[in-house]
Amino acid sequence: MDKGTRFIVIYGTVLLVLIVGSSIWRALFWEWVPTGKVAIVYNRGSGVQRDRVLKPGRHTLTPLDSLIEMPTNIVAANYTADRDFSGEIKAGESIDITTSQAAIPFDVLVLYRVKSEDVWKVFNNFARQTTEQIQSTRIRREIKNVANVVSGRFNLEELTGKRRDEANVIFKEELTKALAPLGFTVEEAFFVTAYPNDQLRTQWVSLEIADLQRQIASYNAESAKREKEIAIIKAEAEQKAAQIIANSMTPKAKAIQDLDNQIAYWKRWDGSNIVADTTNLNSFYMSPNALGKEGK
Repeated sequence: MDKGTRFIVIYGTVLLVLIVGSSIWRALFWEWVPTGKVAIVYNRGSGVQRDRVLKPGRHTLTPLDSLIEMPTNIVAANYTADRDFSGEIKAGESIDITTSQAAIPFDVLVLYRVKSEDVWKVFNNFARQTTEQIQSTRIRREIKNVANVVSGRFNLEELTGKRRDEANVIFKEELTKALAPLGFTVEEAFFVTAYPNDQLRTQWVSLEIADLQRQIASYNAESAKREKEIAIIKAEAEQKAAQIIANSMTPKAKAIQDLDNQIAYWKRWDGSNIVADTTNLNSFYMSPNALGKEGK
C-alpha cells in the first residue's frame, strides 16, 4: 500500500470514528427541554444543581445527570368521569362535591402553570415527582377540598345554572390561595358537569319547570300591565289632542265649522218637521206644511 492510499485510509477511519463518537455523545449526553417547559438538573452524585434552570432547547449533561421538567405553559387538569377523555387530557376521575342538597360527582377543570420564579418552590415541595404524579395526588386533594368549601354555598340548580359563573370565580380565588404556596399558579377553575342520581335529577327537572312557569307568569303579568299603561297613555293623548285642536280654532274656523254643522243638519231634514238651529238658539225653521194651506 503506497503512502497516498495509506493516508486516505487513516484519514477516513479517524473521520468515521469522530462521526460515530459524536453521535454516541449526543445520544448519551445531550438532552432537550421541550417548548413550554423548564428543567432543573439532578445529579445522582451531588444532588440537584441549584445554580441553573434550563430553558427550552438542547443541553449537554453528564451520564449522572437527569432532568426534572416543569410546565411554564398552561396545563389543563381535567378530572372527569367521561370515558372519552384519557391520557394527558385526563388528570383523574370526577370529584365528589357536596352541595347544599347532597354529595354529587362533578367534573372539574383547572388550568394552571409554574412560573419560572416558582420552580424551586415546586421542587422543595415535591422533589423529583413528575407533574402528572403531583396533579393526580396533591393537586387533586387541594381541588377537592376547595371545591367542597365553595359548593356548600350553592345548591345543584345554582351550581349548574344561573350562579355557576359566580361559583367559578370563588373557586378560582380559593384554589389560588391553596396552590400558590406549592408553587402553582391557577389561571382558571371551573365546575363543569354534574352527575346527580335519579332522585335529584327528577327534583332538579321539577324545579326547572316551576321556575320556567314563574317566569312565564311574570312575563304575562308584565305584558298585561304594559298594555293597560299604553291604553291609558293613548286615551290621554287623544283627549289632549282634541283639547288642543278646540283651543286653537280661530273665530273664522269656528264659523266654518258652524256652517258645516248646519249643512249637515239640513241634509238630514225630511222637510216636514220644525228644525231647530243648533248653532243659533235665537232662530228656527219651519216647513211649509207647518202653517197649513193658508200659508202657501
